[in-house]
Formats: sequence, structure tokens, C-alpha cells
Amino acid sequence: MPFGAGVLISDSRLAFLQGQYEVSLILSKEVLQKEPENSDAHQWRNMNAWHTKK
Repeated sequence: MPFGAGVLISDSRLAFLQGQYEVSLILSKEVLQKEPENSDAHQWRNMNAWHTKK
């Protein structure tokens, strides 16, 4: 099964909008483990890190 970074990013965005910052952060970090240059994942990780202070 191919890696679906787009799906995880979408899930991360949804979790963020629902105030589930920890979940969103975990999802964005998962993408970055497999695609370190993914700019969307970096954006959501940074936004979540700011909200969770991690």
C-alpha cells in the first residue's frame, strides 16, 4: 500500500481545526518521518507546536 501523505495532511488539518492539536501534531510528524521535505507537513507541525508548546 503506498504512503498517503496527502491523506495524513488532510487529517492533520481537520484535527487542528477541531482543536485536537496533539493528534494533528502526531499526524504531521508521521508525514515528516517519511517525507522530510514535505512543506505542508512542516507548516502544520509548526502551527501545532506553537499551540501545544512542544
